[in-house]
Amino acid sequence: MSRALFLLLLMSAPVLAEQVVAHFPAANVISLLGQPINDREGHEIGRIVDILASRDGQTRAAVADIGGFIGIGARRIAISWKLLRFQRNGDTWVIGVDASGEEVAAAPAFPGGAEGIPVLTTAP
Repeated sequence: MSRALFLLLLMSAPVLAEQVVAHFPAANVISLLGQPINDREGHEIGRIVDILASRDGQTRAAVADIGGFIGIGARRIAISWKLLRFQRNGDTWVIGVDASGEEVAAAPAFPGGAEGIPVLTTAP
C-alpha cells in the first residue's frame, strides 16, 4: 500500500469517542442470573436463567426454571418484566413475581412455538 493511500485511510477513519467508566455502588446493583424468584405469597418458585430484551434494548421478560428438585423435573417459563418486584432485604435482594404459585405453575412453557414466546403477564 502506498504511503499516501495509507495516510488517506488513516485520516478518514472514524474518530472513536472517549470511553468513560462509570462506577455503580455495589449495594444498588444485582446480578440476576441464578437469583431465586418468589411468588406473591413469598414461596420460592424457581431461579432466573435468562433475560429477554426487545431489539431496541428494552428488558421484556425473565426466563425462570420453576419446579423440580435440584434441576430435575424443572421447566422454563418467561415472566413479564412488569410482574417482577425487586426489594432490598438488608444486604440482599429479594425478587418476587406478582403472581400466585398456581398462576406460575399454569404458565405455558418457554420457548413456545411458531406463534411466538408465551409470557406470563397481566390481563390487557
